[in-house]
Amino acid sequence: MYSSLEKLDLAIEPAHGRYKVLIQTDHRDALAITADTPLSLLFAITRCLAARAAGEADPALQPFRVVYQLAAPPPAVLAYAVGAAGAIIAAESDGELPAPTPVRVPELVALVDDACARLAAALAVPLTIPALAAYERDLAVGRGDDEHTSYAAIVSLGALVAAVARAKAPALVWRHVPGDVVPFRVGPPTAADRLTLPVFALAQRFVLARRAGAADLTDAPSTLLGIMFGEITTITL
Repeated sequence: MYSSLEKLDLAIEPAHGRYKVLIQTDHRDALAITADTPLSLLFAITRCLAARAAGEADPALQPFRVVYQLAAPPPAVLAYAVGAAGAIIAAESDGELPAPTPVRVPELVALVDDACARLAAALAVPLTIPALAAYERDLAVGRGDDEHTSYAAIVSLGALVAAVARAKAPALVWRHVPGDVVPFRVGPPTAADRLTLPVFALAQRFVLARRAGAADLTDAPSTLLGIMFGEITTITL
């Protein structure tokens, strides 16, 4: 399906074995995944973590194992990312799944850092607040039930917001902070989570407002960055 970042596709009780199987599906082949590697990695990591969060929140789904189901063998980097997110890539199986593995946070942070840097670079937008605002004005956010375009817009905008913020403040680093649509933020290396910048949550708020036809300057991540870095002192609605 490769659409929603926040939903669990399937939860099944296997015929054999003790683990309930929480499945996120991606029907693309390796060539399609490789053609869009940064976005594919960010989607896969986020969707595996969302499935884990669903399993941890619902006792009826425990014990569980998260499976990222593909139509064909994946590129090695995607398999590595799924494993770092505490999931496995597998075809349908009648046997017992391997025991759960923990989320490897440092590896996930490194993957997210690299994927977001490459995604922002591919957008070819100068890393300035005015250029970010211009990108926001032209951003395609999807309409109706076009979930994939909307989530791709959220991820791309969040990656660009992070790149602009880090260009202004190079000490900022990526942190795993659960709770946002993509559970990663940028912030100082040792600050409390509440002091991190929720780049993907800001992007989601803007995209959802644009989809509803209700976005204004206060919804734009560029406005917040402008205030943070002293380039905007007042907002005119």
